[in-house]
Amino acid sequence: MFSLSTTIEANGSVKNYQENQVGNFVIGIGSIPDQPVKGLNHFALYVRKQESQEKFQNLKVYLSPSIENMDSAQIFKSEMNNTLFDPEYYEVDISLDSEGKWFLLIDVEVNENQLDSHNFSTVFEIDVVSPNPLNSFLTLGLLAFLGVIILRYIFNIIFRKNK
Repeated sequence: MFSLSTTIEANGSVKNYQENQVGNFVIGIGSIPDQPVKGLNHFALYVRKQESQEKFQNLKVYLSPSIENMDSAQIFKSEMNNTLFDPEYYEVDISLDSEGKWFLLIDVEVNENQLDSHNFSTVFEIDVVSPNPLNSFLTLGLLAFLGVIILRYIFNIIFRKNK
């Protein structure tokens, strides 16, 4: 009944992506929350050809976060995996332990066939901020409000049966 002329992107949770061009490839990375915070963050990434806009599946993708003044010996590398639901997107959860400027080193291995493989990397710069404590209070308030409504509903049902 309806036709869409635009493409629908997977991984609907990540709304904004930063992009870097490396040769004929474009790498896009985004996070949840949109502004990375101190603590656990979810990162999603895609790799596409610049000309054809074709996104790649089944790549080896690694993310290595480091803070601006961190010793390089402490850098850890995390593999980003794709899922059956989003085969063109690579995802990983990373805990960032301090605020400030962070650098995300992305290493990509493209194996189009066993004879033709490309290895390349790029660096993204992000600013990590403190999480907003207001969000926690609002969530707690919403849960308390819903709890009161549910308890009142249960209370009304119990006392109606007794009458």
